[in-house]
Amino acid sequence: GERPYDVLIASDGVNSVIRDTLVQQDPAFKFASAPLNGTQKILHLKMPSSLDPSAVHAMSGSVELPSGAKQRVGFFWVPERNRTTGGRQGCVLVNWGESEEDGSLMKATDAGQVRDLLNGAFPALNGEVTLEAAQQFIDQTPSMNTVTKCSTYHNAEGRIVLLGDAAHSSGGASGQGCNAALQDAQVLDGILGEVGGDLDAALPLFSERRVPEGHALLDLSINQGPKGPVLRLLFLGLSAFETLGHRLFPKAVLPPTQNLLTQTDWDFSVIYGRKRRLLDFVKKSNRKYGVFTGYD
Repeated sequence: GERPYDVLIASDGVNSVIRDTLVQQDPAFKFASAPLNGTQKILHLKMPSSLDPSAVHAMSGSVELPSGAKQRVGFFWVPERNRTTGGRQGCVLVNWGESEEDGSLMKATDAGQVRDLLNGAFPALNGEVTLEAAQQFIDQTPSMNTVTKCSTYHNAEGRIVLLGDAAHSSGGASGQGCNAALQDAQVLDGILGEVGGDLDAALPLFSERRVPEGHALLDLSINQGPKGPVLRLLFLGLSAFETLGHRLFPKAVLPPTQNLLTQTDWDFSVIYGRKRRLLDFVKKSNRKYGVFTGYD
């Protein structure tokens, strides 16, 4: 039955039922979504000594299939503490391109085979994908991340406001989803204080302030690097230059985009603005490869 409310806060995740209802009922509400990065599973591994244990890291590799084709594999490292020892380790989101060919990750059923495939895809790990971790991989059901884009984060007539992944899912590509959701709550609380609890004034202000941040985070997450093979190589060189240049001349050279996301408290829109020329170029290039653009 119906229940009265003052405001309905939709924080029901990437598959938000409340948001989907708004899409159906409000013609002005624009929404788009798409799967990101193929299929994924999660591993818990010792973080390699070459990686900063306090930062988020993205690694790209490939598995060579019997046909000679290569299956793309990605590791996205998020720092965590081991629940038993308390020591530092990484929660690794493993994603890969689809392939039904024998010898691919999708077809692997033996832990030893998975271990060898992943260690082969990432030589920098020095064989640290263990048999136990490989068994974790086999035992899991694959999941799929989704990115979303909304034109507004509120509905004035229904006094509805969207927070977190219901408003702006970046599919885990930047490791900033939880931070963005907490910022939503903080900003909404601050706005309610500014307007003395006037919801009719607060909700439009929330969209005005948070939609640019959500859109910027989406672009920062899925357009950090180009998909074209030649540009990808050039971009890797640029990232190395930015890393070294920032270390030597921190006031003159910005670090790579992911470092700005994980190691500063800058707004997402500010980070995009500081990297606009590069990111706009990458975004334009990635359109050719079908990278999500939303409802543009």
